[in-house]
Amino acid sequence: MKNDRPSDLSHAPVAMAYVQWLAANDIEDSNANAWRFMAETRVSRRPKRRRAAWVWASVAVIATVAVFTFVYGVATANHWSKVVEPEVTKNISVPDGTWSVSMDVSKPVCYDGQYASACAISLTGEWILACDERVLDSYSQDLCDSYFDTVQTFKEDVAQAPLAMLDSSSDGVGRLSAEANKRYETVVVKEAVREDAVCYYSFLGDCPLSDD
Repeated sequence: MKNDRPSDLSHAPVAMAYVQWLAANDIEDSNANAWRFMAETRVSRRPKRRRAAWVWASVAVIATVAVFTFVYGVATANHWSKVVEPEVTKNISVPDGTWSVSMDVSKPVCYDGQYASACAISLTGEWILACDERVLDSYSQDLCDSYFDTVQTFKEDVAQAPLAMLDSSSDGVGRLSAEANKRYETVVVKEAVREDAVCYYSFLGDCPLSDD
């Protein structure tokens, strides 16, 4: 009914404002004055309800964005292996499969007074030990081929006089020595120590550097 008091007066803030309004206007409390007060001041809880709804809506939007950001970060996280201690390496020399042959003319194979046939055998043995059945580098191959040709020529001469004795050992043919050629390679002495790391959004967490 119209003469009933406004329901908003049951709220303490509205009731206090109503009492202050009565005192300011020097009027008595009545249903009519109560409705007049409500019409003039329009004091109501509805605006507060609207403000509360707006606040909750804002909180919901912020929460939604936060949840989406979190889920996106987890889904796109970069899991990688981080180097804690770098590997330790060293260079070592190993045979490369070829041989280097050299000749020392200061150390003759034959000697004065030796039978030519015995010298031929020694020269042949020298070539076999240093050159035969080896993979030689280019310089050593040329040296061994030249040495072989010299020995063959000497053996042809010896065949005509096998018991002849040498009167000189300075024929420019010295002892041969062979050495395996080396190459250097890097070997790992100690493996790198790694641990799992996670990077979010390319800048949060433990993110790799450009050289990792």
